[in-house]
Amino acid sequence: MNEALTIPGWVPDGVRLMYEVGPLKNECARRLLTDPRMKAAWTELRKLVPRGDAPTPSYHPPSSYMQERSKFISPGCSPEKYNDVGAPLSDFDRLAAALYYQVILTLSQIEKPMTWTVAEARDMAKPYLEAVKLCDDSIKIESIPSWGNPPRLLNEEIVSALKATRDYLFDQAQIRLMANNPRVLESHETSDPLRAHARSIATMVRDLFGPFPKDFPHAPVTRIFMVSLNENGDIDAMKRRVVKWCQAGPVPISITTKGALPQ
Repeated sequence: MNEALTIPGWVPDGVRLMYEVGPLKNECARRLLTDPRMKAAWTELRKLVPRGDAPTPSYHPPSSYMQERSKFISPGCSPEKYNDVGAPLSDFDRLAAALYYQVILTLSQIEKPMTWTVAEARDMAKPYLEAVKLCDDSIKIESIPSWGNPPRLLNEEIVSALKATRDYLFDQAQIRLMANNPRVLESHETSDPLRAHARSIATMVRDLFGPFPKDFPHAPVTRIFMVSLNENGDIDAMKRRVVKWCQAGPVPISITTKGALPQ
């Protein structure tokens, strides 16, 4: 994409700046910046940010890269080049820029992103979870207190080593379960690449703009999904498919096993 791109005025300032100074200028980026369907998507997402740019409630706050307008301007770029942005970037601009960049980054990979089923993820984690159980059983056996005042473990060093091993194996099992990966699907179908991409965008929107006071914003997710993949057709029909694909979304990364899971 060598020709200059005319960016419409409805594109968020943060997205435009991200395009102008960022390294990724692929076809997906061009569509997200010029396709008229994106105007409604950005309008709907803007409504989710409180007025006055109060801190946006989200599972993942914007990264430090998104915090200040100056962070978008790489060395050698003159700030005067962006004088048409008359004010610092708003919360919405930063969140929109983060969403835009994540979408084009996902579609810029040489290798197509993989998908797995829940059953495949559990199979990968199974040996580690079985080893965790063995460690738990061994810890109970080795945790026999000796006589004395105060009583202490007979095999204290062995118990400490077992606990460290158990924690490592448990972490490895969680990595393979991929509970927060939107590309882990209930079952394999011919629509796997489409389902996985829609779920990935929905997760990005949820993590950047959620939690939501009302319904999940499936409409902007659908528009971004269709534009990023250059999909044409009826938006309402595709939205119904996206709603179905995203019914069982992944658990937010920042939610721990001890925390309350989102409904």
